[in-house]
Amino acid sequence: MKRADVVSGAVLFVVSAILFYQSSKLEMVYGNSIPGTGFLPYWLSLAMVLLSLILIVNGVRSLGSGATLKWPPGKGLIWIVTTIGALAAYTMLATVVGYIISTFAFLLVLVRMLSSYRWHTLVAFSLAVSVGLYAIFGLWLQMTLPTGFLIIP
Repeated sequence: MKRADVVSGAVLFVVSAILFYQSSKLEMVYGNSIPGTGFLPYWLSLAMVLLSLILIVNGVRSLGSGATLKWPPGKGLIWIVTTIGALAAYTMLATVVGYIISTFAFLLVLVRMLSSYRWHTLVAFSLAVSVGLYAIFGLWLQMTLPTGFLIIP
């Protein structure tokens, strides 16, 4: 388990160090007081560098404890596999059927798996969230979202 912390911390450190270096090239301040395009990436990547170092140090400190990584049995393992499968399917289906339909299906699967709500509640929740997110990102922020072959956002 702790070896995994060291390895993942090292990978995160390299990625965040690259992000930190690249963001340092961006403009930090516009005029006298308005944050520039590099302000948020700079500070976020610096926080990522520090957190990855903490992860590495904690992993190295407890390497000798003999703790091993154990996968959860039964239902927990099914949840992990289903979540990874749902994320993969969502990624592939978003460009095929569009943002709203793929987000609706993704939320329906995950919320059904993690809760015991009735189907009409799940459908209403998934529909409200997917349409609400489209309204925020597609309409209000005018971001380009996948439309799919149905030309539905």
